[in-house]
Amino acid sequence: MARSEPAAILADVFRPGPGRTAIHTERHNVFVGLDETALLRRVLATQLIVRLHDLQPAPRLVSRTG
Repeated sequence: MARSEPAAILADVFRPGPGRTAIHTERHNVFVGLDETALLRRVLATQLIVRLHDLQPAPRLVSRTG
């Protein structure tokens, strides 16, 4: 049986601005590993990257016409 686990994210990067605001750095879809805790505080995730284990091809389906 196949399984999956979170591995990383694609994210937009921000920097601290005045008055606790966030300023976008114009960096989009940056690959960020989930173990990069310092960087995770400065990003907004847009996509989750998952690692797939034991994935098998689907069986070929035979269509019946008649």
